[in-house]
Amino acid sequence: MDAPDASGYTVLITAAVNDKRRMAQLMLFLGADPHVRTRDGMTALAWAKELGHPEIEAMLLEGGARQ
Repeated sequence: MDAPDASGYTVLITAAVNDKRRMAQLMLFLGADPHVRTRDGMTALAWAKELGHPEIEAMLLEGGARQ
């Protein structure tokens, strides 16, 4: 589940980028690593912050993501 696509995006990162709360919640529940980074060094938390997705941001922090 932490395998990246060609751009370095995992399912969790893609969920954070696209504000897909239920998918992000499922990935965290299943044990997705919130610290995986894209090729440009962005984590799911960094993307959620940058794109203005506070609910995803809070979910990631509760799921163990570090700022």
